Amino acid sequence: MKVTSNERGYALLIVLLLVVLIMSISAVFMRGAISNAKQEQRVDKNHLSVVSAEMGVDYYATSFTNRYYEVKDRVWETTVAEFKAAMADKNFDGNVTKLAKFYDDRMKNELRIAFDEVEHMLTPTGTSFKLESEKFDINYTVNPIAIEGNIEGHYLDGKESILKLSMEFDAPSVLAKGSGEDVEVEEPKEDPLPDGGLPSLTYKPFTIPQVDPIDHLNITKEVDIISESNNQKTRTVYKKENINSNENVQGYGKSVSMQSHGNITLGKLYGNNNVDIRSNGEFSIGQIQANTGYLTLISKGNISSSNFFNVNNNVTIRTGGNFAGSSQLDSNTGFLDVQVKGNMSSSSVSNNPNVNILTNGNYTTGDMWKNDKRLSLKVEGNIIAEKIHYNENTNIETKGNFTSKLINKNTPAITIKTDKNFTSEKIQDNNKVDIQAKGDFQASGLEKNLDSLNLYVGGNFNSTEQLLSNNYLNLYSGGNVTINGVFNSNTPAKVYAKGNYTSGNVQGNSNLDMYSGGNVTINGVLNSNVPVKIQSKKNFTTGNMQSNSNLEILSGGDFTVNGFMNYNLLKTTIITKNNFVSGQIQENPNLTLSAGGNIDVGGILYGNTKSRLFSKGNITTKNIQNNSNFKMVALGNLNAENVYLKSDSLVCVGGNFIRKSLSMEPGSRVYMKGMGDGSPPGIVYLKQKDWEKVCAFDVEIPEEDDDVPKVEVSVDGGWKRPLIEVEYNPVTNKK
Repeated sequence: MKVTSNERGYALLIVLLLVVLIMSISAVFMRGAISNAKQEQRVDKNHLSVVSAEMGVDYYATSFTNRYYEVKDRVWETTVAEFKAAMADKNFDGNVTKLAKFYDDRMKNELRIAFDEVEHMLTPTGTSFKLESEKFDINYTVNPIAIEGNIEGHYLDGKESILKLSMEFDAPSVLAKGSGEDVEVEEPKEDPLPDGGLPSLTYKPFTIPQVDPIDHLNITKEVDIISESNNQKTRTVYKKENINSNENVQGYGKSVSMQSHGNITLGKLYGNNNVDIRSNGEFSIGQIQANTGYLTLISKGNISSSNFFNVNNNVTIRTGGNFAGSSQLDSNTGFLDVQVKGNMSSSSVSNNPNVNILTNGNYTTGDMWKNDKRLSLKVEGNIIAEKIHYNENTNIETKGNFTSKLINKNTPAITIKTDKNFTSEKIQDNNKVDIQAKGDFQASGLEKNLDSLNLYVGGNFNSTEQLLSNNYLNLYSGGNVTINGVFNSNTPAKVYAKGNYTSGNVQGNSNLDMYSGGNVTINGVLNSNVPVKIQSKKNFTTGNMQSNSNLEILSGGDFTVNGFMNYNLLKTTIITKNNFVSGQIQENPNLTLSAGGNIDVGGILYGNTKSRLFSKGNITTKNIQNNSNFKMVALGNLNAENVYLKSDSLVCVGGNFIRKSLSMEPGSRVYMKGMGDGSPPGIVYLKQKDWEKVCAFDVEIPEEDDDVPKVEVSVDGGWKRPLIEVEYNPVTNKK
C-alpha cells in the first residue's frame, strides 16, 4: 500500500508563529525598558530639582555669611576703640553692661542692614531656585541671631523641592566672656596740669576700594529680535558695532538685554522688566524710569544720563569711565549700587533705600535727601554736595576734600571721614554725628545735634558762627580751635585743642572739659557752666567770669579776667603758673586762687566765703571786705586800700604790707616775716621758718597719672563662624 506524505506550508506557519512569539516577547521587554527609562528620567528631574534647591541654599548661606564678616571687618575695631574711649571718659557712670549694650546694639543694627540687603537681592538669572516666601524669618531678639527660610528648587517639569535653611550667627559683644556687672572699672584720674600732653586723637586711617575691572564682551552671534510669550515681550540686541538707535525701549514685560562691542545710545528706558545693558564702549541715554525686576548698566567707557533716572528697582551701575548724570537719582526701590572708576556727578540722590556709591574719582551732587535704610558713599577724590539731610545710616568716606552746604536731620547716625579738609555751612538737628577730618575743619555753625557730636580734626577747627545746644560733644583738634560765635548749652562738652582755643561767650554748658596746648581766649563771658574744667598750657583770657558751678581752671601762663569774677558757686579753683589779673572778685564761695606770679585785683575782694588766695609774688587789690573763713598768702608784698578782716581771717605777707586802713575783728590774724613793733594789734612778726610753717598753703597741683579704666575686651567679640542647618524633607512633592 502506498502512503502519501504532503508537508507543504507547515514550515511557513511555524516560522510565522515563532516571529509572532519573538515580537511579543520583545514588545514586553521594550515596554518595560521604555517605562524604566521614563521613570529614570522623572527621577533625574526630581533629583535635579533637589540639586537646584541645594544651590539656592548655598547661594543664600554664602551671601549671609559674607555680609556677616563684611560687617565685622568694617565696624569691629572702630567700635571697640570707641567703647574703650567711652569708659575712659571721666563722665562714665561705671555701668559697663549698659555701655556695652549700646555698642553691641549698634553693631547688631549694622548686621540688620546687611542681612536686609541679602533678603532683597535678586535671584541670579539662569538659576532654577528661588526663595519660597520672598522673605526670611530673622529673629534679632535672641543670641545667636536666628535665620530661617525655605528655598524652592524646580527643574523643567520635575516636581518642586523645598529645603529649609536654618542659620545661627553669634551676636557681637565688646565684652569678654564672663564680663558684665561684676567688672570693676577704675575711675579715670584727672588730667594733669598743662605739662601733660594733649590726649591722642582717635583718627583712624581708612582705604577706598578700587572699582573692579569690567569684563570685555565677546559677541560671536549678532541678534536683534523682539519675541513674545505669555503676553510678555522680550527685546534682545547683540551687536559688534555701535547701537545708535536713539529709540525708546519701552514696555518689555519679560526682559531687555543689549550688548555691544562699541557704544550704545538710546532715547529712554521706560516701563521694562529685568533690563541688562552692557557695552565695551560708552553708554548714553535720556530718560531711565519705572523699570522693574532689576536694572543693570555696565560699560567699559563713560555712562551718561541726561533726563529722569527714577522709580527703577534694584539698580546696578558699573563703569570703567565717568558717570555723568544731570538727572535725579530718585525713588529707586530695592537697592541702588553704583561703582565708577572715574568721576561721578548727579543732580540729586533722593528717596532711595540701600544706596551704595563708590567712585575712584571725584563726586559732585546736589541734595542727598531722604535715602532710607542706608546711604554709603566712598570716594577716592573730592566730594561736593549741596545738602545731606533726612537720610538713614549714612556713611561717607573720601580721600579728598569734603564740602557740603547743609548736614541736617540725619538719623540714627551719620559718619563722615575725609583725609583732607572738611567744609560745611550748617551741621544741625542730626541724631548722632561722627566726623573725622585729617586736614582742617570749617563750618558756619553746629547746632542741636541730639545724640552725640564727635569731631576729630587733624588740623585747625573753625566755626564762623556758634557751637550751640549739642548733646555729648567731643571736639579734638590737632591745631587751633576757633569759634567766632558762642559756645553755648552743650551737654556734656569736651574740647581738646593742640593749639589755641578762641571763642565768644562760653555759657550754659554742662560737664565742660576743655584742654588747650596753647592759649585759651574767651572773647565774651564765661557764664553759667556746671561743672567746668579748663586747662591751658599757655595763657588764659576771658571776659566776666560769673555764675559757674564747680569751676576749675589751670593755666600754664598768665590768667586774665577782663571784667569781674562774681557769683561762681559751690567751688572755684584757679591755678596759674604766672600772673593773675581781674576786676572785682565777689561772692565766690569756696574760692581757691593760686598764682606763680602776682595777683592783681582791680576791684574789691568781697563776700568770698571759705576762700584761699596764694601768690608767689605780690597781691594788689582794693578793699578786702566781708570774706568769711578767709586765708590770703603773699610771698611778696600785699597792697590794698582798705582791709576789713573778719574774726576767722588769716593774712600772711612775706614782704611789705601796704594799706590805707586796717580793721581786724578779734580772732583775725596777720603774720609777717621779720621783726616789727607789734602795731597795730593783731599783726604778728615771725621768723621765716615759723612763718612758712604757719602760712603753708594747702593747694597742690595734680600729678600726672596715665591710668585708664581697664576692662577686658574679647578678641573676636562673638564673631564666630555661623551654624548652618538644612532640612531635606519638609516639603518635597509640591505641585
